[in-house]
Parts: sequence; C-alpha cells; structure tokens
Amino acid sequence: SVSNRSLVEALEAKVLSLQQQLLCNVEKIDPVPDAMLATEFRQLAKAIKGLSRQIQFNDSDSLIRIDAIRQSLLVGRVKQEDLKSAVRMRPIVEAFVWSVLYGRLFCSPFYMFESIDLANDFLVLFGEDHQHQWPSPTTSSEQWRLISMEQLLHQVGEEVITTGIVQEKCPQLEANIQRVRSKVKDNIEGYLVRVSPGTNFSRVDDIVDKAFSLALHIFLQRCRIQVVYPEVGDAYEGEQPHLDSIAESIEVEKGSVALIASPGLAKWGDGEGKHLDQRLDLVPAMV
Repeated sequence: SVSNRSLVEALEAKVLSLQQQLLCNVEKIDPVPDAMLATEFRQLAKAIKGLSRQIQFNDSDSLIRIDAIRQSLLVGRVKQEDLKSAVRMRPIVEAFVWSVLYGRLFCSPFYMFESIDLANDFLVLFGEDHQHQWPSPTTSSEQWRLISMEQLLHQVGEEVITTGIVQEKCPQLEANIQRVRSKVKDNIEGYLVRVSPGTNFSRVDDIVDKAFSLALHIFLQRCRIQVVYPEVGDAYEGEQPHLDSIAESIEVEKGSVALIASPGLAKWGDGEGKHLDQRLDLVPAMV
C-alpha cells in the first residue's frame, strides 16, 4: 500500500542518516573478545542452574500444572511424555527461566528499553528471514542496530541497564528499563514461588543483572550475536559446536533433541562487522 511504502521510505532515510553517524563514531567501538562473552553467558547459565537446584518439588507434576511454565517458549516444545519425567524437573526450571529471558530481553536488541517501535522497525527494514525470525545479518542491518543501540545507551548510561540503579539522565527511558527488569524478575519468581513457596528467590536479582549485562554487551557488537536454540526433534550426534548434553543425557551419543535446558550463543561475522555470512558458535545449547 501507499502508506506502507511511505513508511519504508522514511525508515530507509533514517538508516542512511544513522549509517553516516556510525561512520563518524565507528572507532569508538571496542569489540568484546569472544571468550569474554562466552564466559559471561556461562556465568548467567550457572546462576540459573543454581536457582533450579533450590526449587523444592512437591511432586513431578507441580511444574507443568502451571500453564505459564508448561507453555513457555522452550518448555512448550517438549513432548508431554518427556515433561513428566521427574529427572527432568530441574532442566525444565532452567528452560522456563531462559524462556522468560528470551521473550522479554534476548529476542530483540531493543526490548531492554521497552522500545517495541524500534524492534518492529528493525524487522520492517531488514526482514525476518534469519534464525528465530531475526533479520539476516548484513552491513546495513548491523550498522542500523548498533548506532540505534548506542544512541539509546547514550541517553541512560550502562548502570541503569546492568543494575537497575537510576541515573536520572532520561527519566522516561530509565523507567522503561526498570519496568522490563521488574517484569523479568516477577515472571520468574512469581511462577516458581507457586511450585516452591519456601525457596529464597534472592538469586533472581543476580540473574536479572547478569542477563541485562549480557544483552547489553552482545547487542553493542559490530557483528551479530544472538541467543539461539535448536528445535525439538533436531538430530543430536554427540558433542557438536551448537549442541551439548545436560547431565541427565550425558550417556546419549546419538538421538534427537527432546528438551532444551539452556540455549546457546552464536556469532555471525567478526569484530569489525565483516564476514557476516560466517557463523561461529560461542556456547552450545544444552539439550
């Protein structure tokens, strides 16, 4: 339609303007080494696993009786017979926590700012034909994403994102960030407390801090970095760059993915934002 074409043309003009700004600022960006991002991801995964070990189950169905857990992104993909296995209760807790983090934070660079408009602009401009309905990584898409992130970060600073401490630089945007952080915490704690009311959920604050810090760091890189996960039913043939087994499946050498306890971290391109067609798995998904 005419209105859609006008919208796209306006957004394309915005892309050109932002790319020109990026050329002036590109030297300010220091790429974070892959090993540091992988370590940060693993520290978050470790914190989530620690929370899962604190949960006390009354029975093996206590988790899956809660619709929000059973239907969450990663848990909802699991077959019913696999959900009922008591040995998988703790991995299901992990999968639920990761589902909340992905849906509220990692599925778009702009969700941490509660900027749905920017998230939609990203897709309208560059499409949804990459993994998990992201745009395919191109020089244009990654420059647009990066300069947009930098502009938002410039308004608020890192601390409000990584710790929730308000700096009073941009009250509305800071309030948005605090609201997203609160929603993540409330979603995780609010449902798990129904399963294990006696648990101390102070670990959730640390999980939120670690998740927002990781999201900020991966979305400020010139290359594309995404939290990724396989599909239930995908082939598993022992340890692979993008897949590894959880303790409950350690003896399985070949088979298919039945449960994703933890997603992985994948990178397209290099520190300079080149070679965006090349994928490197920094951390495998745990299945």
